[in-house]
Amino acid sequence: MLSFKPMENGEKSTLSDHDVVLFIFKELLAEIKGEQDLTPELIKTLHLICGNILCPALDLVDKEAIWKVKSSQGRSVFQIRSENEQYTCLKREMYCHCRGFSDTVINKRTAFLCKHLLAVFIACALDKVHVDVREPEFVENLLQFSIT
Repeated sequence: MLSFKPMENGEKSTLSDHDVVLFIFKELLAEIKGEQDLTPELIKTLHLICGNILCPALDLVDKEAIWKVKSSQGRSVFQIRSENEQYTCLKREMYCHCRGFSDTVINKRTAFLCKHLLAVFIACALDKVHVDVREPEFVENLLQFSIT
């Protein structure tokens, strides 16, 4: 599962806590990929890494609220579409335009993602994402809106 190269002859680590958490998170996502559902062990480990945002993120996945909006030219963004919210996430850039991301990830630096972005990663790993193909202009507008 996880593999770190041991340090040699007094070498100092250049990894930050953030780097280690991201490494472990990516390893967990690789384990999830192709599974039908999350095992209790994976849920416990995800909770240790992600904390209290895991339950709301899993709720979004269970409600099938994750959409990949892509253009015919290949650009894509993810949207969280539920009854009372709609947020745009950029998976590769690890960005969401929600207030929680702004507060906890950017300003306070107490988390590395929000519940929406976590839901996107989990839904993608479990292949539980709806796909919506749109005109390139539509996707470009979503991108513009999400970064302003």
